[in-house]
Amino acid sequence: MTDEFSFTNANGAQTPLADISDTLLAATCRKVALREAPLASQITLRAKSDNADFFHAVQRQTGLELPRLANNFVEDDARRLFWMGPSEWFLTAPDGEAPRIVKELELATEGQHVSVVDVSDNRTCLTLSGAKSWNVLNKTCAFDLHPRTFEPGQCAQTLVGRTQVLLAMTADNQPEFQLYVRNSFAHYLAGFLLEAMREYYE
Repeated sequence: MTDEFSFTNANGAQTPLADISDTLLAATCRKVALREAPLASQITLRAKSDNADFFHAVQRQTGLELPRLANNFVEDDARRLFWMGPSEWFLTAPDGEAPRIVKELELATEGQHVSVVDVSDNRTCLTLSGAKSWNVLNKTCAFDLHPRTFEPGQCAQTLVGRTQVLLAMTADNQPEFQLYVRNSFAHYLAGFLLEAMREYYE
């Protein structure tokens, strides 16, 4: 059985794919693995790219500097900040932190033309890892994932199957990708990836 703690938080909320966690575990093999990440805080940030005060406020509150380079993200042990567009970023943090972060950023940027929105209930995150994870994604995604063009620390908004995802490469020594997908499409995406993995775990 999978560890229930990974799919249920202290308030009893479950991840969208908690009901198929055993299916994901059963598909895990030496070559490729698919799992759902624990619940996390997710926040959308919007501001003009030349708003230095906003950049400083985000760094003070999160410890991370907003990435200015397209399709990149920065991270520490607990948080990630993704570039989503010239004036938009996406922050992930430990579960339960969103209300505090939103409040602190709103206070720090009061009077500025910015937007800080808690979207924690919008997406879940699937992690695809293993030596054959490249192959699985290349079968399901038209985006160029060649190591020369897509490296750890890069991200892209793209389609996997018919599902829009935020795709991030988080490791290369043991290839690992994270796919952020809207909750309503999570079961479709998981099933689609499991089918693409089938040749490696049968």
